[in-house]
Amino acid sequence: MKKGKKIVIGVAAVAVVAGGIYAASGAGRGGSQIPQVAITKAETGDVEEIVDATGTVVSDEQKTFYSPVNAQIKSVSFAEGDTVSKGTKLIEFEVKNLERDNQKAELNVQSGQYDYKNSINKSNEAQQKQDSAKAKVSSLEQLRSFWKALQPAPDPVSLP
Repeated sequence: MKKGKKIVIGVAAVAVVAGGIYAASGAGRGGSQIPQVAITKAETGDVEEIVDATGTVVSDEQKTFYSPVNAQIKSVSFAEGDTVSKGTKLIEFEVKNLERDNQKAELNVQSGQYDYKNSINKSNEAQQKQDSAKAKVSSLEQLRSFWKALQPAPDPVSLP
């Protein structure tokens, strides 16, 4: 029995080693197959790519201008896509409201100037009144001093 056990153990050991080698090589999963590669000869030609997208196409030469004044547009002398040259009148503004606003601003400036002059005049008048009052105080103090000098000295009173 000893000899039979040794043979069984030997056969089992060989089977385990063979199974490990088989599993490591990947033969059971198709890992030993050669990959298929397509080979193509290189050629010169045009590259064509189609892109499907949505959006707005804008010219690099487009420029946006903002009005220097807040006014309505009276007329436009060009259309979209027209070529314009330097010095060409493009837009005319409605100036009636601008002229009225300008007159209001000028009147406000004049009013402010008149208010300023009036304030200066009132300040000058107040200064003159103050100077006059100071002069009167000085003359009244001199008069008082003179009046005191004219008054007789009081009689000495003796106390019991």
